[in-house]
Amino acid sequence: MKTVDKTRKELTLSHSSANLLRGCEQKYVFYKVKGIDKDEDFDDNQEHFNVGKAVHFILEESLHVWDKEKFFELVDLAASHFDCEHRKELIAAMAFKGLQIHKKEKLHTVHCEFKIQTEHTLGYVDLIACDDDKNWWIIDLKTSKKLSELTISKLKNDYQLNLYAAHIKLIAKGLGLDPKKFMGCRYRVITKSTAKMSAKEGIEGYMKRVLAKNWIKGYEIIIPKEDMNPDEVLKSHRELWRRAKKLHEGSKAKCDYAHCSSFFRACEYYSQCHGDTYTNLLHELVINEH
Repeated sequence: MKTVDKTRKELTLSHSSANLLRGCEQKYVFYKVKGIDKDEDFDDNQEHFNVGKAVHFILEESLHVWDKEKFFELVDLAASHFDCEHRKELIAAMAFKGLQIHKKEKLHTVHCEFKIQTEHTLGYVDLIACDDDKNWWIIDLKTSKKLSELTISKLKNDYQLNLYAAHIKLIAKGLGLDPKKFMGCRYRVITKSTAKMSAKEGIEGYMKRVLAKNWIKGYEIIIPKEDMNPDEVLKSHRELWRRAKKLHEGSKAKCDYAHCSSFFRACEYYSQCHGDTYTNLLHELVINEH
């Protein structure tokens, strides 16, 4: 099995790597330090992720502004690039819903994919947007089957949003914004639809149908800066960075076996810790779930 030493002189930690580290240090080492391949029988079905990536790409490249000719060119490009040609109509409808949200909220795009890089932190903010009065927000874009009330209730403590909000001075300086006019974060969600396109309607017909029937929904949840706690999250992130650095230097990782099958999902490195196969664990989880 191929292993790659990913130790490097300059180590920055993304929010996803921080979450991985908080979940199980051993999994972090397998993935980020040693670069060990995932279990051979791991079923890495990326289709639903690719649809989301395609929608993100269209919105980013269009700067969240409607231009019919450019829009459908981007749909073709995104569907091809992210290997989801068979869901092109869904991608188009979801991206259009994203454009509708942006217009409805009366926001202007300042920057897409703003890079945050410090000694400890690496991140890319999906969207920075402002209103007519130059009040501005950090916006995180998500695609999902649905949006739950539980997710909404936890947003003020969301690790990623608070980590980005901890860097408003850096963002403001980089984009010429007034840090005092930072208003908070927005969590923008576009839901998916299981509806299929008929042979007669075409992509535009499909878009009109599913959007008219509200089968694809859009949500804009605003988290005021007063409700957030970015300083605490940044402090925690720096502590995780220091721990990650020690792991890259060879410290022994802790195994959190609760994460081997959390939320009825099998860890993709299961065989590394248990000597059994990913498939066997997955089969056991499916039986127990039913």
